[in-house]
Amino acid sequence: MNHHALLKLSAINSVASYLLPEVFRNLSHGLDKIQICFRHCHFSEAYDYVADGIVDLALISNTRYYPNLETIPLFQEPMVLLTNKRCLSQYCLSRIFESLQ
Repeated sequence: MNHHALLKLSAINSVASYLLPEVFRNLSHGLDKIQICFRHCHFSEAYDYVADGIVDLALISNTRYYPNLETIPLFQEPMVLLTNKRCLSQYCLSRIFESLQ
Protein backbone atom coordinates (compact mmCIF):
# COMPACT_ATOMS: atom_id res chain seq x y z
CA MET A 1 0.00 0.00 0.00
CA ASN A 2 1.38 3.43 -0.95
CA HIS A 3 1.19 6.16 1.65
CA HIS A 4 1.45 9.63 0.20
CA ALA A 5 1.40 12.91 2.08
CA LEU A 6 -1.65 14.91 1.05
CA LEU A 7 -1.28 18.63 0.36
CA LYS A 8 -4.68 20.32 0.20
CA LEU A 9 -4.31 23.48 -1.85
CA SER A 10 -6.73 26.20 -2.88
CA ALA A 11 -6.38 29.27 -5.09
CA ILE A 12 -8.39 32.00 -6.72
CA ASN A 13 -9.08 31.42 -10.42
CA SER A 14 -6.59 33.96 -11.77
CA VAL A 15 -3.76 32.52 -9.67
CA ALA A 16 -4.79 28.96 -10.51
CA SER A 17 -4.57 29.57 -14.24
CA TYR A 18 -1.49 31.80 -14.16
CA LEU A 19 0.81 30.33 -11.48
CA LEU A 20 -0.28 26.85 -10.53
CA PRO A 21 0.63 24.95 -13.71
CA GLU A 22 4.30 25.73 -13.03
CA VAL A 23 3.92 25.00 -9.29
CA PHE A 24 2.34 21.63 -10.07
CA ARG A 25 5.12 20.83 -12.57
CA ASN A 26 7.76 21.67 -9.96
CA LEU A 27 6.03 19.62 -7.26
CA SER A 28 5.70 16.63 -9.57
CA HIS A 29 9.49 16.39 -10.05
CA GLY A 30 11.22 14.74 -7.13
CA LEU A 31 8.27 14.88 -4.76
CA ASP A 32 6.53 11.68 -5.78
CA LYS A 33 5.38 11.03 -2.23
CA ILE A 34 3.09 14.07 -2.19
CA GLN A 35 -0.45 13.89 -3.45
CA ILE A 36 -2.18 17.21 -4.24
CA CYS A 37 -5.86 17.91 -3.72
CA PHE A 38 -6.87 21.21 -5.35
CA ARG A 39 -9.95 23.41 -5.01
CA HIS A 40 -10.81 26.74 -6.68
CA CYS A 41 -12.04 29.44 -4.33
CA HIS A 42 -12.93 33.09 -3.90
CA PHE A 43 -10.44 34.88 -1.64
CA SER A 44 -12.95 35.22 1.20
CA GLU A 45 -13.78 31.49 1.05
CA ALA A 46 -10.07 30.68 1.28
CA TYR A 47 -9.85 32.04 4.83
CA ASP A 48 -12.66 29.75 6.00
CA TYR A 49 -11.18 26.76 4.13
CA VAL A 50 -7.78 27.19 5.81
CA ALA A 51 -9.25 27.97 9.24
CA ASP A 52 -11.51 24.91 9.09
CA GLY A 53 -8.75 22.62 7.81
CA ILE A 54 -10.48 21.99 4.49
CA VAL A 55 -7.24 23.08 2.79
CA ASP A 56 -3.70 23.42 4.13
CA LEU A 57 -2.86 26.58 2.25
CA ALA A 58 -4.40 28.98 -0.23
CA LEU A 59 -2.99 31.34 -2.84
CA ILE A 60 -5.06 34.51 -2.85
CA SER A 61 -4.69 38.12 -3.94
CA ASN A 62 -6.39 40.00 -1.10
CA THR A 63 -5.42 40.05 2.56
CA ARG A 64 -7.55 40.56 5.61
CA TYR A 65 -7.30 39.81 9.31
CA TYR A 66 -8.47 36.37 10.37
CA PRO A 67 -7.78 34.89 13.83
CA ASN A 68 -5.06 32.22 13.99
CA LEU A 69 -4.14 32.57 10.29
CA GLU A 70 -1.15 34.27 8.76
CA THR A 71 -0.85 35.91 5.37
CA ILE A 72 2.60 35.80 3.81
CA PRO A 73 3.26 38.01 0.78
CA LEU A 74 4.76 35.95 -2.06
CA PHE A 75 5.33 38.67 -4.65
CA GLN A 76 3.92 41.92 -6.00
CA GLU A 77 3.09 42.67 -9.60
CA PRO A 78 2.66 46.06 -11.19
CA MET A 79 -0.80 46.87 -12.43
CA VAL A 80 -1.20 48.58 -15.76
CA LEU A 81 -4.12 50.29 -17.41
CA LEU A 82 -5.00 49.22 -20.94
CA THR A 83 -6.87 51.78 -23.02
CA ASN A 84 -7.27 53.10 -26.54
CA LYS A 85 -6.23 56.49 -27.96
CA ARG A 86 -9.78 57.88 -27.84
CA CYS A 87 -10.02 57.32 -24.12
CA LEU A 88 -6.55 58.76 -23.49
CA SER A 89 -7.69 62.13 -24.73
CA GLN A 90 -10.75 62.25 -22.48
CA TYR A 91 -10.82 64.23 -19.26
CA CYS A 92 -12.05 61.28 -17.18
CA LEU A 93 -8.86 59.32 -17.72
CA SER A 94 -6.71 62.06 -16.19
CA ARG A 95 -9.06 62.07 -13.20
CA ILE A 96 -8.56 58.32 -12.79
CA PHE A 97 -4.77 58.77 -12.76
CA GLU A 98 -5.03 61.58 -10.20
CA SER A 99 -7.15 59.47 -7.88
CA LEU A 100 -4.72 56.51 -8.04
CA GLN A 101 -1.61 58.47 -7.18
